[in-house]
Amino acid sequence: MTKSQSESNVFSFSELSNDIKSSNRDDLLIKYHSLLKDYSELEDKLKNMSSIKDGRKSQVLELLKEYDSISILEISNKLSISTKNVSSQLTYLRSDGYKIFTDHNGRKLLVD
Repeated sequence: MTKSQSESNVFSFSELSNDIKSSNRDDLLIKYHSLLKDYSELEDKLKNMSSIKDGRKSQVLELLKEYDSISILEISNKLSISTKNVSSQLTYLRSDGYKIFTDHNGRKLLVD
């Protein structure tokens, strides 16, 4: 769904209350089901995006478990993602309760 489609759906929701007075029941049901379908598709896309991020987080976690210590650049190269993305994934892992520390060489390590 493109931004313009999304904006038109928002406009459609706001118009729905006005249409109730001027449309018959069947037309309203068709519009309502169309809006629900669009919403459902958007929700599915958001879930897929979330699972991709969780997948990256899991990949970073696996590398931290595999190596005694590893640099952000090494993680970046192994996963073909930016160093900024690696840093974000480390932040997410920390917020999930994982203890990730930086040693004196600037390498990351997972502490049990």
